[in-house]
Order: sequence, then structure tokens, then C-alpha cells
Amino acid sequence: MKATTWIGVAAIVAWGASAPAVQAAQAGSPGRAQVGAEAAPGPPKDKKPVREVTVKADGKVNINTASKTELMTLDGVGAGLAQKIIDHRTARGPFKKVADLAAVDGVPKRIVEKNAGRLTVK
Repeated sequence: MKATTWIGVAAIVAWGASAPAVQAAQAGSPGRAQVGAEAAPGPPKDKKPVREVTVKADGKVNINTASKTELMTLDGVGAGLAQKIIDHRTARGPFKKVADLAAVDGVPKRIVEKNAGRLTVK
């Protein structure tokens, strides 16, 4: 039985995968390319992606509706801080303005300032 390893595009090219597999990966195919395969449908069904992020067209993150994963795309926000933001929002209701984010325990003003251009409270 042949073992399959999931790898990125650069490694596929470096390891000499077939041209269709490389083209599928470079074209942004929803699947993942595998060494020794033409094009794979994606990771095995029993494996979940490590981090899947929805990118908004305007690049803004609505702090009143963002998921934990979306909040983690902000500079300086990890899993723990993202959960604190969600907990604060759940307990106290939606934020009225972006600056209110600094009221969350553990969120320093510098994180709000650093991400100000990417935050919204639509």
C-alpha cells in the first residue's frame, strides 16, 4: 500500500509531480495535489482543514458577527483572544463602535489601533 502525503504547491514542483497535478494546484483548484497523482479531490474525509478562513471582498472583519477563525486573521489575535471577544459580545451584546473592542479583557488598545483599517461594526 502506498502512503499519501498532502503537501503544498512548492513541494509538488520540487518533488517533480506530474504537470496536471501542479497546474491544478496553481489554478486554485479546490482539491489538493498529491505526489504521484494527477489531481486529488482534497484531504481525506476524516481530516479537517487546520484553518479555513472566509475572506470578505472589502477585507473588513465585522467584530459583531465574525467567527473565531475570522477574528484570528487579525494581527495579534490568537485563539484565546478571539474566544474572549466572542464571549464578551455574547454576554454584553454587539459592539457599537470599533473602539469598544478595547473594553474586552485582554485586548490592548494597540491591537485595536493596529487593525483599525480592517475592523467594522456594520
